Amino acid sequence: MKSNGISKMLAGIFKFGCSFEKELGDLKRKLSDIAHSANIAKNSTTVSLGGDLMLTRLYTGQLIVVNRLDFSVAPHLMMDGQWEIEVSQLFRAHIKEDSVVFDIGANTGYFGVIASTEIKSGNVHYFEANPEFIPIIEKTLMINCLREFSSVNNNVVSRNSDGNVQLQLRDDRWGDSFVVTENRAMEKPDKIRNVNTVSIDDYCHDNSINNVDIVKIDVEGYEEEVFYGMLNTIISNPSIVIFMEYTPACYSDDFFGMLKKYFTNIRAIKNNEQISVSSERELVEIFGGDWAMLLLKN
Repeated sequence: MKSNGISKMLAGIFKFGCSFEKELGDLKRKLSDIAHSANIAKNSTTVSLGGDLMLTRLYTGQLIVVNRLDFSVAPHLMMDGQWEIEVSQLFRAHIKEDSVVFDIGANTGYFGVIASTEIKSGNVHYFEANPEFIPIIEKTLMINCLREFSSVNNNVVSRNSDGNVQLQLRDDRWGDSFVVTENRAMEKPDKIRNVNTVSIDDYCHDNSINNVDIVKIDVEGYEEEVFYGMLNTIISNPSIVIFMEYTPACYSDDFFGMLKKYFTNIRAIKNNEQISVSSERELVEIFGGDWAMLLLKN
């Protein structure tokens, strides 16, 4: 009888614990929703700088300049003060006071700017192929007093330096511009720009950069070219962390194998979770062939 009573008591405690855990989870989600709504209200103020330029506030409290004609990233920054928030939060969590950060495919400079909230003695290097973004990034850095700790480069980051490639642009979606390759090109681009290339290995050598901590790569299917141009940098920095957009249809068959060769820990970021992946096939099964943000580290 005593054993049976203890069993019932333990079962009751377990049931209470499960119920409490569920209620706690529900409460956390509700608080997260409230914080998200409050953040949107706080950051929803956008003012004109004249012409097509707008000034808005990020969820980190910083100000950022955007172009109102862009219907890809700019509307989200103006209305929500954020972009890809799960990735943003994880990205910032990896930044340290002395981090050296490379933002490759910088767009408005969003990821580099939010990284700068954590940096005191490090710096941020921005790489953006679209020349129309460069003065926008420069204005944002000046407004936030970040120019001294930043470098802005109008280049296509590739496996080789001193080349020149065609960049196709759209007038309404600035974030959808991409480099013309044998297998990929727009049928009717709104604009075409010729842009010089640079490899990360050469950039680090030419600028005497020995330490690189965090790299974000989002270059619309050109990530493989970026990766092959920074192999020496990866080898020289065994603790380097890379956030990389991965679009399966855009790469050679052995690219994922190359990632595994240089990184022991490959995770896909989805819905606030980090899912360990060991093959491109597994990644396709999770994301249905769409792009995924990978976290690469050792």
